[in-house]
Amino acid sequence: MGIGERMRLAMKALFGDRRSWFRELYREWRAMTIHAGPGSVVVTPDTALTLTAVWAAVKVLSESVASLPLHVYERLERGKRRAVEHPLYRILHDEPNEDMTSFDFISTLMMHVLLWGNGYAQIVRDNGGRVVALWILLPNRMEVMRREDGRLVYVYDSRRYGRVALEPSEVLHIRGLGFDGLKGYSVISYFRRTLGIALAAETYGERFFANSARPGGVLKHPGKLSEEAYRRLRQSWEELHQGPENVGRVAILEEGMEYQAIGLPPEDAQFLETRKFQVAEVARIFRVPPHMLADLERATFSNIEQQSIEFVVHSLRPWLVRWEKAIQQRLFVGEEKRRYFAQFLVEGLLRGDTESRYKAYAIGRQWGWLSANDVREMENMNPIDGGDVYLVPLNMIPTGQAVGQNGRSGEAGRRGRRETRAAVAGDMETARRMASVRVRLREVYSDAILDAFKRMMRKEANDIRQQGGKVLRKQGKEAFFLWLEDYLQRHREHIPETLLPVMTAYARQVAEAAAAEVGAEEVNVDVDAFVRAYLDTYATGHIARSRALLREKLEQSEDPEQDLDNEMERWKAIRAAEEAQDENVQLGNAIAKAVFVASGIRYLMWVSFGESCPLCERLSGKIVGIEGWFVGKGEKVTGESADGTVVEYVSKRWVGHPPLHNGCDCAIVAA
Repeated sequence: MGIGERMRLAMKALFGDRRSWFRELYREWRAMTIHAGPGSVVVTPDTALTLTAVWAAVKVLSESVASLPLHVYERLERGKRRAVEHPLYRILHDEPNEDMTSFDFISTLMMHVLLWGNGYAQIVRDNGGRVVALWILLPNRMEVMRREDGRLVYVYDSRRYGRVALEPSEVLHIRGLGFDGLKGYSVISYFRRTLGIALAAETYGERFFANSARPGGVLKHPGKLSEEAYRRLRQSWEELHQGPENVGRVAILEEGMEYQAIGLPPEDAQFLETRKFQVAEVARIFRVPPHMLADLERATFSNIEQQSIEFVVHSLRPWLVRWEKAIQQRLFVGEEKRRYFAQFLVEGLLRGDTESRYKAYAIGRQWGWLSANDVREMENMNPIDGGDVYLVPLNMIPTGQAVGQNGRSGEAGRRGRRETRAAVAGDMETARRMASVRVRLREVYSDAILDAFKRMMRKEANDIRQQGGKVLRKQGKEAFFLWLEDYLQRHREHIPETLLPVMTAYARQVAEAAAAEVGAEEVNVDVDAFVRAYLDTYATGHIARSRALLREKLEQSEDPEQDLDNEMERWKAIRAAEEAQDENVQLGNAIAKAVFVASGIRYLMWVSFGESCPLCERLSGKIVGIEGWFVGKGEKVTGESADGTVVEYVSKRWVGHPPLHNGCDCAIVAA
């Protein structure tokens, strides 16, 4: 009876009704045992840690994550703030439980995830549902199961209380990569053969050097030895020459005896190269730069800094996101999920050398998105009085004193940041003057843009009427819709070719005007690439609209051929003009916003022109962050006309800049 069978029977006799759990444990043990000839190498998280490369990889990842500050933040209307008063702040940032610091807790849980694929902690709450402690649970004693109703349950084998069922709300679960999203894969289990080879190499090295780093050999005697002489010769030779302490001793051979070594010398056996390769393999498995495992063979002074930054971006960041999402899911409850969130700070690891940091700070100060105190905080320095002032480009004066540079006087600028309509009402003329050059460019290019859209739409309408109409007449609606799908995909490639020349020329002029508005010395945007990407997106939306319009028009039509002719005439006469006007406004504001972003502008203001509709007047003067939305998808905008009529509009998309609706001629300015 083999050892495996004896273990199975012993577990059955000892543990009775718990045998299924131990059977799973036994299967895991068998799966992690690498057999090599008469011997075997057992690969477990414990044995894998005896490999220096695995130890270094696990240590650098777990300690790097644990060393980053973990803060709880409250979402504000603009930005965020540290919610130090929240009960979770102390638990996550300082002390998860009375026995462990946050560093100990996070590094231990990270080690569990890296080796077992999963890290678990029990969530202890008070009577009010607030988290008061987090306690580590061992991953090799946890099972994740689905109940009959589909809900998850965690079953933990506690030495003191036996098998205990825990609800998901009671377990903080950090998962590694996994198949079903419920449990992570064990890296050690999946790469047990790779790690088994490394462990086998360690064993070989131990035996190799225990034998004085010399291969075995034979003693050749010209005559025949008796059994007793053979035994004494072997014993005396090993006592005198085997082992590292006997290296270099002189061998004295008698009676014509010769020594002949067998096997390969170390340089031919490539033993050291094998060990180097195993280090590279471990680095690949854990996605850690080799230089962090003390493998500096391919590292240079010029690339180690970049590799360290890549370590933060590609190695640490996915783990940090896993932590942040798990905390958000399990530790915050109810409305807290919308109001609060936890986040690691990684800026300190991405700072680079002193010169690079100071250059980046100078750019941030120059363009107004960093204050002196912002810089001092990133350098771990205390704030100074007056250090919260932001500067503007060129003249580098406080923004509150700038006139015309951002479209408002100093007092209006301070009020504008509080987003009150009263603040911008008296300054709308200045804002309109800022955007007047771009609005004038719309008018200058409007005829050329309209001509391009008419040519594009004329080709589309004629093709559909002639070719598609023939299919509709002979084969019916379903065949026509199949033909239409194929045609629109081919026509999609024609749209950018027709519109690109005039739209690029227009966008270049608008970009230069927008850069001049904010005092930028040059346009820091690849306008040509921007327009190509813009038209590619427009083409996709255009054919989707064409498909939807024709389906709506023809599916229930009693005279589809006549309705198709009428619709194609409308496209050439009306739809071309509508889309030309909308895309004129759309592209102009889009490229202006891109220039503002590249110039470091932080806020945008909506500006209406002429006799605008009540909806546009309602938005006029509204200020949002540069990455924000003036109107959300599904949001209702309500306005009142001069005669008291209430007008409502529900947005079908996220509106980051005008137009809001068909025919809208509004603009944005840097606020």
